[in-house]
Amino acid sequence: MKILYLHHGTVLGGAPLSLLYLVREVERQPNLKVTLACHSSEMQQFFSRNLQSAVQDWTNPCTFFGRYFIGYVPLDTSERRRLFFRELLRVPRSIFQQYRRIRKLRPDIVHINSSVMFTSAVAARLAGAKLVWHVREPVQGEPWKQKLSGWFIQHLAHKIITISEVEAKRLGADRFDKIRVIYNPINMENLRSELFDSAAERQKLGFSATDKLVVTLGGVTPRKGALEQVEAMQYVDDSVKLIMAGPPLLSESTDAYHQKIHQVLKQLPPGKVTFVGLLENIAPLLVAADVLTFTGMTPHFPRPVFEAWLMKKPVVVFDMEGISNQVANGSNGMVVTELSGRALGAALAAVFKDPLAMQKMGEVGRLKAQERCNPLSVAQQVVSVYREIVG
Repeated sequence: MKILYLHHGTVLGGAPLSLLYLVREVERQPNLKVTLACHSSEMQQFFSRNLQSAVQDWTNPCTFFGRYFIGYVPLDTSERRRLFFRELLRVPRSIFQQYRRIRKLRPDIVHINSSVMFTSAVAARLAGAKLVWHVREPVQGEPWKQKLSGWFIQHLAHKIITISEVEAKRLGADRFDKIRVIYNPINMENLRSELFDSAAERQKLGFSATDKLVVTLGGVTPRKGALEQVEAMQYVDDSVKLIMAGPPLLSESTDAYHQKIHQVLKQLPPGKVTFVGLLENIAPLLVAADVLTFTGMTPHFPRPVFEAWLMKKPVVVFDMEGISNQVANGSNGMVVTELSGRALGAALAAVFKDPLAMQKMGEVGRLKAQERCNPLSVAQQVVSVYREIVG
């Protein structure tokens, strides 16, 4: 069986990591030939370093159009409207170029790695390939967008894989028995606390044994609640420090969101918040941490929560669909009902007051992560989906 994986993104994050851990297991299965393609040269290099299978260049799949279509990006500025209409003009060419490449490669399965890849889905169907659509982002926005994008995904795909029950529900009723819920795989080989020295990792980061470290992996993005996380540092004691991995804070930016964060930082002591940028290996950061926060402001699967659990760390999350339903409040983490920096700060302060409860939360969370996110089990489930299609 020949499988072509198509990736959409340009930066390292949850989607490419999940795809990496999936493909790494799939390519080990007998009688499967794997090819992965993406239009970003950085992502091509990343996958080439970490996979045995062939990695190829690909046509730009016009994902801004797709992000608008699933409700992730509103056309609320003139710049976004220009980008949308400019990309809309490129959609026919993108579909045609992808169609030609798929016809040439002749895969049995085309597996697309995001909800936003509508052009790739159309190209695969036109080329006569069986389409597996991996829905990693829950459709949202105005009701018409949710209904229309859900309808397109269900009618174009032969099978749909969603990374949790929330993404599945938002696609609408599964009238054709196409949807399979399969959680994201996580690098269980590396995310083991016994492989690292916590004190040494803290020292490398410039922190002492008495510092209480809060880690977030979402970076400076509004959807991940970066502003609220920085604001929370105003409501905790001096020993609590925030480490933010992911897309960094821009030092000189006209972006209003980044400017707001800069204003809050001016009110905090030096060293209260540390930005470490994009990391390919998050394990040392997690082992150094005391607690992980995931403050999604829109529905989202909380991959970092499961990664932290594997390292036996408690988590604090906002009450948001797709996120808080994964966390049992008081058992494996804490759910903050008010989406504000003040409420988050109060929750962190409460968590740090009970070290024994923190330890128990991490241990309970680890059991759930091991059950849901084992890469081999995930790959076997995905391959079974392929075999349902091709026989």
